[in-house]
Amino acid sequence: MPQIGFGTYKLREARQAVILALTLGYRQIETAFIYSAEKTEPEVGYALAAARASGLAREEVFVTTKHWRKYHGFEPSIKCLELSLKRLQLEYVDLCALLHDCWSHYQHSYFRHAAQMALASMHA
Repeated sequence: MPQIGFGTYKLREARQAVILALTLGYRQIETAFIYSAEKTEPEVGYALAAARASGLAREEVFVTTKHWRKYHGFEPSIKCLELSLKRLQLEYVDLCALLHDCWSHYQHSYFRHAAQMALASMHA
């Protein structure tokens, strides 16, 4: 995992920004399912596809995305990751984090555990 990454939170022109970041040598790109009303992941996907078309190997870029809390749980987590992969135009992400808010401890633990189990089942 590269020590310095490029985050895409609140970017207005994510596609162009990520293309420029990759051109400048960034090799870790961070995004999330919910960023910019769910518009950032597809833009990052276009940028990653353009970089691959220009000769940058997929394995050279560490890609992080994050689940939105409404997709915690087993089946919802699978759906969320599959949609993220489609948007990002990737077969895999290097890191998938779980975003959450201040739910009750019981709800948070249950849904987070189910999400972790779903992601583990997809990794196998």
